[in-house]
Amino acid sequence: ILDLDFMTYFFKSKRGIHLLQLASPGGAGRNKTLGQQEFLNLEIPLPPLSEQRKIASILQTCDNTIYLTEQLIETKQKRKLALMQRLLTGKVRFPNFEGEWTSVIFEDVFSFLRTIAFSRADLTLKETEPTVFNMHYGDIHATYSTDILDLSKETKVPKISDCSKLPK
Repeated sequence: ILDLDFMTYFFKSKRGIHLLQLASPGGAGRNKTLGQQEFLNLEIPLPPLSEQRKIASILQTCDNTIYLTEQLIETKQKRKLALMQRLLTGKVRFPNFEGEWTSVIFEDVFSFLRTIAFSRADLTLKETEPTVFNMHYGDIHATYSTDILDLSKETKVPKISDCSKLPK
């Protein structure tokens, strides 16, 4: 009258986990033990055997689909890494692009203003002014949380070559 796969899925559900917790008296977390008598006295939903098998089969199909999707994602990630290695080193070039790649000192193309504090008022500019992208320090934890590379909150600040013109 009972399909083991159905029961396994049931006890992985929220309701099943809740019932297992009720049947597991004692300490906190991983030190809990399953009370056999409490477990045997649990009231569980039990459709007819044929329906249990159908439910378990559908859930197994979902699990298989998830597994195959995860494998596909992993394969695509590996391909991307390999492609990055080839594209970002110039080993593979697109048609219609010519000329040699050059090497530059990073400092020649990037400015790091780590000791300058811009107020929010300094971050509002007219579209016609030269700009660089800046992330306000206050947004790091409040807005970006752990996803600091979310550039949907780009803010513009003046591109200043003379540090004496930077806001105080």
